[in-house]
Amino acid sequence: MMHASLLNSGLLKSNLHRFWPLWLAGFVALVLLFDIPLYGAAIEIARSMPDAFERMSNMEGLWTIVHAGSWIFMLVAAAVVALALGESLFDSRAATFTGMLPVSRKTVFVTTAISGLVMLLLVPAVACALLLPLCFITEPMVSLGALARCYALMAALGCVFYAFALLAGELSGSRPVALLLYAVMNFLAACLNAAMQLAVSALMYGLEAPESVLEWFSPAVRLLSVTILWESELASQVGILCGYVAVGIVALVLAGALFCRRDLEMAGESVAFAPLRPVLRYLAGISMALLFSSVYRMTRLSDAFGSLPLLASEAATMALLMAVGAFLGVLFAEMIMSRSARVLKSCWRGGAVLAVASLLFVGVCWFDPAGITRTVPAPEDVTQVKLVGSYADKATVTSPEGIADACTLHRDLIAYGGVGNRAYSTYTISFEYQLKNGRKLSRTYPVVYTPTDYGIDRASNDEGTQLLVRFASLANSREGRASRYDKMLGANARKLTFQIDYNMGDGSYRSITLAGDELTDFIENGLRPDLMEEPAGAILGSEPWSEKTTLDATLLIFRPYPDYEA
Repeated sequence: MMHASLLNSGLLKSNLHRFWPLWLAGFVALVLLFDIPLYGAAIEIARSMPDAFERMSNMEGLWTIVHAGSWIFMLVAAAVVALALGESLFDSRAATFTGMLPVSRKTVFVTTAISGLVMLLLVPAVACALLLPLCFITEPMVSLGALARCYALMAALGCVFYAFALLAGELSGSRPVALLLYAVMNFLAACLNAAMQLAVSALMYGLEAPESVLEWFSPAVRLLSVTILWESELASQVGILCGYVAVGIVALVLAGALFCRRDLEMAGESVAFAPLRPVLRYLAGISMALLFSSVYRMTRLSDAFGSLPLLASEAATMALLMAVGAFLGVLFAEMIMSRSARVLKSCWRGGAVLAVASLLFVGVCWFDPAGITRTVPAPEDVTQVKLVGSYADKATVTSPEGIADACTLHRDLIAYGGVGNRAYSTYTISFEYQLKNGRKLSRTYPVVYTPTDYGIDRASNDEGTQLLVRFASLANSREGRASRYDKMLGANARKLTFQIDYNMGDGSYRSITLAGDELTDFIENGLRPDLMEEPAGAILGSEPWSEKTTLDATLLIFRPYPDYEA
């Protein structure tokens, strides 16, 4: 006779007692990784740093490390607990025993799931409780609020990762395949997105693939950014974390539904549900194709780091490698799922389809039949163009003449195509258009130039070098310098603190600090005229660092810490 309750106390106690080594291992890991280092670091910071701003700054960095460690711990612990408790999914004898229990499948799943959650939530709670004395020793660096936020983060991470680990277990029949599926759920989308962006930028000059929504389908990757920003941007990260908790609840419900419909005889098999097999085959093929393309791209190391596009022969090689990778990916996936090497007859068609799709992908990107990479807006449709050099140096032109010059330069860069002596250096420039219809258009171009000890060789006839000279002239025009001045100072200049470092000529520097109204005369009567007439802070940087001029001073602008005086 089946018990109607969703929670079986006997099974719950058995699970918690049988897996006491996991309790102990988790507790020891947290004490060694978090409690002891946090005690030592926090006490040392409080002892050696009398300045409050310095203490809080260092402690914020320490909390970031602690949170990142929490992410690693929960990612691993969730998989270990789920695979340990899911014996009936992977062992035929355990599956037979589960089928003989006088409880429903639903009760078995709910009780097992709760057993794992208790383990994942209670161990971090004890570890955080051991840190309570630190609150009285180093307040406010380690406070009750900080500990509560840390535990809330760990608990939420544990719930999300555990739900995905349970779902991976339900879909598979062996622990190795379950671990592989768990990794796929958490990381594959982000990896495919990065590989796709690398391939597109290598084949389409000037086009950088935008950030894809695919990354949102990699919970572990997005949750890592949440953990890193947990203290500094708590309000915005809470919403993201709650969204993933909701997704975890859906995954947990789905895992329960699959468990109730799963054949017990599938324990020990690679895949527990037949419809999953073609999905895994094609995912493996796509992944292997993009892996081959990424590895080949990175073999051209200098080109890859310089973001230079592939040459025609290299693009053909990439296409061939992607086709081979797609076919092998399908083949290997079927071998793993079938546990046999004789699978060619059953899966060659799927491999061939993906191989042809890989060739088409490279061909479409390379020949660009839609003309995406050749798009340059008409000057009359543009309200402003932001010119961006390496290291995020920016200038903006809004005059009709400046916009027309930018569009002409852009067309010449497209015709240039990134060719040149690739043993030389590269400099990356970008055009960011604001159109009258409200749309934005961005393109980024790595340019090969002839270098000198001080920058670029402006006398060189190399096409890339001359294009960079034109770009620098436009960005460093009076209009461009004015835009950088306004961006640097802005309307809040009176609220900032300015530190001026003077080069004394012997390698040493002297500094003075001005704030508020003290800056008015200096900025308007001294700094602004110099910036308007001289190439100070010039994009491309070759003028102030050349052998003909000397950099006399730099101006650093920073905002004081909101709660403490710098």
